[in-house]
Order: sequence, then structure tokens, then C-alpha cells
Amino acid sequence: MAAPREASRGPAGSPAAPAAPAAPSALAQLQALRHLTALLTQQRHRDTASESVFQEVLQRLTEARREAEVASADWARREHPEPCLQLAAESFRCLRNACVRCPANQGVIRNLNLIGVAVDFICLLLRSRAEGESPSSAVRCGLQFLGNIATGNSDAQDDIWKRGFPEMFARCLSHPDAKVAAYSSMVLFTCLDPARTEDLLQEKHLAVAVPVIEACRNHPEAGWPTLIVTERLVRRPESVGAVYAKLSDRARVTLPDVLLEKLEGGDAASDPDTTATLRSLAGPLADAFRRTCRSVPTLASAPNADRQEAPAAADLLDALCRMSSDNHLLGSVQACPGLLEAAVAVLRLAHLAGKQTGNVSTPSPLLTGDADSPSPAAGFKSRLLRLIGNLCYGNRDNQDQVRRLDGIPLILDHCRVDDHDPLLSQWAIFAIRNLTERNGRNQEFIARMERRGLADPALLRSAGLSVEERDGRLTLRSTARDGDPRTVNGNPRTQLE
Repeated sequence: MAAPREASRGPAGSPAAPAAPAAPSALAQLQALRHLTALLTQQRHRDTASESVFQEVLQRLTEARREAEVASADWARREHPEPCLQLAAESFRCLRNACVRCPANQGVIRNLNLIGVAVDFICLLLRSRAEGESPSSAVRCGLQFLGNIATGNSDAQDDIWKRGFPEMFARCLSHPDAKVAAYSSMVLFTCLDPARTEDLLQEKHLAVAVPVIEACRNHPEAGWPTLIVTERLVRRPESVGAVYAKLSDRARVTLPDVLLEKLEGGDAASDPDTTATLRSLAGPLADAFRRTCRSVPTLASAPNADRQEAPAAADLLDALCRMSSDNHLLGSVQACPGLLEAAVAVLRLAHLAGKQTGNVSTPSPLLTGDADSPSPAAGFKSRLLRLIGNLCYGNRDNQDQVRRLDGIPLILDHCRVDDHDPLLSQWAIFAIRNLTERNGRNQEFIARMERRGLADPALLRSAGLSVEERDGRLTLRSTARDGDPRTVNGNPRTQLE
């Protein structure tokens, strides 16, 4: 056994002052925090937690932030300071648990400025672009804490908004980690009231509003971005246009898609804000479709730029079809300048391209492939016909315009059964019926085509129409029963004069 060591002495030989007790190691601190986190999962421990407990957590979090701040200056070329990030994540978990159904703890934690410390730490990690599980875990846990302390606590919501908006939200919503985007949208939704929603929609803060809508597309499983759109943004339909203008063509479909899902699942009459927002989007959607739609028929030989436009055009067409199938939105879509002309023109272009190249737009039943193909051109013509039919439903001006554009023969030519696109003939038939509803001139036009051999009687019969001659006059008659004018599996309503 080693001999006992003599106590050290000072310069004059007197005993030295006793050393301060060593600070607990990082591992010991982490274990203590984990124990506290586990205790705070129970309501009885949350209700009896003292302020000193949270002061201790504040100390640990402050120390971890200081160490992370030193490391962040050279983060890309060194390993993450794992102990401090683990301590930060566990500190946030502890605070997260403490705030659950406990307003008293929320108040104590807020008074200790732990909200500000958390927001600053999260922003530090986001600015440093630190990659890996440890930084992401710390950010996720920090956001969960902010979400819990903000729940039912307007003072905490004010603090989060003042410290975290717009930077923290803008960085988190665009983060590659899906959970970071989801948790930040949860915090944002909790904090948004009418005044903050108006603030969010200001042009200088679109760096937050735009990622919210893009998150609906990129992280549909999150749910919170969708709630922000459907429960907050639609309350300001007059301000949504500024956000919409900043979106990419593909993301521009996301907003109407989310709102249509809500509208189709409820009563439009009881949701005037959503309806008003969708009506305001009809024109911009139509403009975007007109700009991109010609890229689809020429997809087989298009340059890369057009290949990027084609999926956007297909998505835009889908949105316009859905909007025009809703009675509350139909009039807004029918009134879009140039939309009908663009639809007829691109249908003709697709028809010609298919005949010339045998690409995916062709009507030939000999081609392989089907409407479920991942190509944006698959099923494109049937959706064009659906849109044209909706635009002409009960609208005499649009019915006449299709005739003047020489679109009736083009649509009749699509009434043939096509194995490549099974819905093609059905939507063509639907369009013909809506074109001839209460429109004697269009009926007469088709009857004269049949008499001159330009319209196949078999195609007319498949469309539920027949040509009769009475007193030397050709008349087009309906042989179909009435049905839903915008349902492909039913019999579209057709009333002939």
C-alpha cells in the first residue's frame, strides 16, 4: 500500500486552502438530467418541481450553448462537441416534459428566460449548418419544448414570436430533417393569431410563409403545415396572392390542392374563406398552365427546360379540373381569360404530336403504357377534355368559342375507345354533351358534319347522340339519360333544343 501523501503547503509552509469540489462530469450531468426527464413524465412530479430544478437546467443549457458557440466557428472541420449537444437535447426534453399540462412550470420557465436561451441555441445550430443526428436531435427537442410551453400560454407565444420570428421559423421550415420542419410548423401554428398571421403574410416575411406551403408538399405526413394553410392563411384570402406569386410552378399546385381537400371534405357554404381563396387562385393557376402546357405534348423531344415544366403543367391541369368540378368555383375558372383557347390548342398539338411520333400523347390503342404511367403526359389529353367539358358546362359563350376554334371535330375524333387511355373517350363524350347542351348552333354543326361524312355515326352514338331529319332539317337528339355533368362514370346531363 502506498504511503499516505502529506498535505501540500503554501509558500510559508502553512496548509493550502482546500480545493473546490470538482464539477460533475458531463456524463454525470447527462445521467442526472435523464433521471429528471423521466420523473417529469408524471404529473405529480411536475406539480411539485421547484424553481431550483429549472435553474439547474438553465445552468446546464447555458454551459452547453457556450461550448457549442465556440465549436461552431470551425464546425465544418471538426467533430461535433457531442457531450454539449447531448446535454442540450436532454435539457430540452426535461423542459418539454415539465410544461405538459402545468401552467405553473410554464410560468417559472418563462421567467427564467429559458425561451430566449432555447431560441438562441436553436438558431446557433441552424446557422452553423451542423449535420448529423446530434445537432438535429437538439433542434428537434428544443422545438418540442417551445411547442409545449406555448400551448395555452399567450405570454410564451409572445416571447417565441419576438425571439424566433422570422429567422428560426424560416430556417427550420426549410430544414432537410422532416421532423424539424414538422415541429417548427407545430410551434408556428400554436403562435399564430390574426395579427401574427397578417405579419406572416407581409412581403418581407415570405421567407417563412413560402416554406409553409412547400412543406405541405414535401412533408404531407406532418399535418401541421396543412393546418397553418387551412386554419390560418385562408382567413386572409386577400393576402395569399403575394405568397402564391413567390412559389414555383409545382408548389403553386400545392395550395389549391390543400384547400380543395378541405372543401371536398366539408360544406363549401360554411367555409367562405376557403372558397374565396380558391376563387382568387383561379386566374394565377390558369396563367401558369397557359405558360407551361405546351411542354407536355412535345415531351419526347423537348429540351431539359421543358422536361421540368411538363410535370408542373400536368399538376396545374389536375388542379384546374378539380376546381372546375366544384359548383362554387366553376364560374371563376370558366371566366379565366385564354384558358379555353389554351386547352383546345394544346389538345390539338397533342393529337398531332401523337400521330406523328407515336409518343405518349397518341390516341393509338396499339401503343404500350397506360394512364398510370409516371410520365406527366400519360392521361394528359383525357384531363384536357375534362377541363374543356367543364368550361363549357352551362356556358354559352365558351360553347360557341370551341366551335369557332374548330374544336368540335377535334373532340369528336377522341370519342374512339383507346386502350392506352381508357378515360379518353369518356371525357370526349362528356365534352360533346356539354358543348351541345341548349346550344342549337353546335347541334346543327355536328349534324351537318354527320351528313357530309365528317362525323362517324358510331362515334355520335357512343356519345349518346343521333342525327334525325325532320321536314328537311337536320336535328341532333340525345339518346342518353340525364346524370351528373361532371362525373366520368355517369351520364353527363345533356338538354338539346
